[in-house]
Amino acid sequence: MDMLHNYGFYLSCIGSIIIAILMSEFITQVSYYFDLRYPWRMAIKKRLLIQGILVFLSICLAVMLATFYFMVRDTSILVANYFKYDFTVVIFLVALVHAYYLILNLLKLKNSPLRRNLANNKPAPIPITGPEAPAVIFSDGKSNFVLKFGGEKVQWDKTLELTINELPNEHYFLISRLEIVHRAAISHYENHSSNILQLKLCLEFKERALMVAQRRSKDFKEWFERVGDLKGRPDEGD
Repeated sequence: MDMLHNYGFYLSCIGSIIIAILMSEFITQVSYYFDLRYPWRMAIKKRLLIQGILVFLSICLAVMLATFYFMVRDTSILVANYFKYDFTVVIFLVALVHAYYLILNLLKLKNSPLRRNLANNKPAPIPITGPEAPAVIFSDGKSNFVLKFGGEKVQWDKTLELTINELPNEHYFLISRLEIVHRAAISHYENHSSNILQLKLCLEFKERALMVAQRRSKDFKEWFERVGDLKGRPDEGD
């Protein structure tokens, strides 16, 4: 009970919570970034190597955060015996989180219906012109859907991570974890708040407002200007 009256105890709890949040955000965001760049199905050996490097970087980040924490408390990480007691726990927890993430993705890979052999072992190409071309590909709950330029909404059986890697980047942009949008579907965009952009579409999309995530807004603006206004709507194709 004396611990509850100790001011240092509460400082330690707050510091631990902040470090845990920062570590969790780092692992989540960096893993998600590499999931998009190197999907498990297409580059499993490279992803395993990257995941191992991320374990090392996560431990380094934990030590850096702990060093800063002890500096704020006007002490040394060595004097605090961090490497004697806490460091072992940190290594165990970081390894546990990455092991969970690794096992989860390997199970997804194993159980994915995309493992079934298709004709010639190649998936059917995704059309980028005509009324069948996807205008918006989006997640809703646990399912993915596509809104075609012809106005039809159908279920989509691929993840957005796999889909964006199969689409030409001069036509499609992953604006968030939940949506991919065709350039020709975008009329213009408006500044919303905190560098978040709201897209205005050339077609009716009733599901929700389409927002470009803050960390993607700069890349989106560059892509939007670089690609320019595609000539002709895809739904006007033959």
